[in-house]
Amino acid sequence: MPSDIIIFEDNENLAKLMAEALGLGGYSVTIKLDGRDALSAIKASGARLVILDIMMPGMDGVTVLRLLRANPETRALKVVVASGKKYEEDKARAYKAGVNLFLEKPLNLKGLVEQISSVLGAPQPTAKTEQKLILAGQMKITILGSWSLHPSGLLDYQKKSCCAVLRSGEALFLFDAGSGLFDLSETSLEGVKKVFLFVVHAGPPCTSGMAGIRELLNPAHELQIYAPEGLEGLLPIRPYLPEGMRVFPVFEEDYSLFNGAALSAMHAQYVGSTMTYKLKVKDRQIVYAPLGELSGEHVGEYRDKMKKFCQGADVLIHDAYNRSAGGPVRSNGHSSWTEAVEVALLAKVKKLILFGHDPTRSEWQLQEQETQALQMIKEGGNSLQLVTAKDGLQLDL
Repeated sequence: MPSDIIIFEDNENLAKLMAEALGLGGYSVTIKLDGRDALSAIKASGARLVILDIMMPGMDGVTVLRLLRANPETRALKVVVASGKKYEEDKARAYKAGVNLFLEKPLNLKGLVEQISSVLGAPQPTAKTEQKLILAGQMKITILGSWSLHPSGLLDYQKKSCCAVLRSGEALFLFDAGSGLFDLSETSLEGVKKVFLFVVHAGPPCTSGMAGIRELLNPAHELQIYAPEGLEGLLPIRPYLPEGMRVFPVFEEDYSLFNGAALSAMHAQYVGSTMTYKLKVKDRQIVYAPLGELSGEHVGEYRDKMKKFCQGADVLIHDAYNRSAGGPVRSNGHSSWTEAVEVALLAKVKKLILFGHDPTRSEWQLQEQETQALQMIKEGGNSLQLVTAKDGLQLDL
């Protein structure tokens, strides 16, 4: 969804503190850690106010400000500069370029909302009503589709492809639109006011159930769709959407969905534009990674990045398409159950759901895999909970 504010700040901890303070004040916030592609990111965010650091990688804040003021589409945007450079000439340069407010670091986070509201105005009225979406009700995960596709395109019609659902009060979060989406019942939508769909990849495992999106186009609730940047126009979804309905592009950054719910995205080690998502709802974190290769000679950096991304997550839903690691390097964009377990253990994940199974595998083979995985966890003396995803599986959070 469009954000009220987009923050450009290369200090990640400070950026998150600012976003948290502004979020508690009722604003929705997007974070960018550098100035690269700043103009496209600002347009994509739909923000009404931009917070810039003068010194940041990619493009400095004053240059971004000048470009915004020179562009008719962004000329009227509110812009705040927050900088540790306190020289009067720097302030003068920023004001000459058209800044609305100059804030000196270290910031007074307690007074930040008041300072921003003096420029932007009060948060939009919907913020308080949106907060109620997640304050009540038991959170529940339902696996509607747990299978991937064979390279041949093979998938038994009784096996549903990737789709997982998280229900929290009046909010429904959908991960992917594989054929499992067709099994989303009307009762699942009762009392829902807002639906979020997060698409990982444009390929069939993640999109073969897109026609089921028609069930979500109901005036009783709002639908918002997110997909990796560059794929918005490639999803097989346009025939089912009302004219003018937008698919929001996702970059590798953090997004405030509404008060109490936030989305983070990370590029997955898979062909084409592919994302891994982390959803934070209340005090819970769910990571969804149905595609991504954790094996091979050149994925060490990716494994480290994945470990950091998943750190302390309550639930990790991870690709387990390949059989046990130890064989030849596959380079097919998928992981094995052993690799998924290893990352979950390193990241101190609480519960791992093995997902995205090879459809040529039988139920008893998956059961044998689970037995081996549980034994591996037990031998290591770890408390990680492990579940093999099955179509229709429900888990309380």
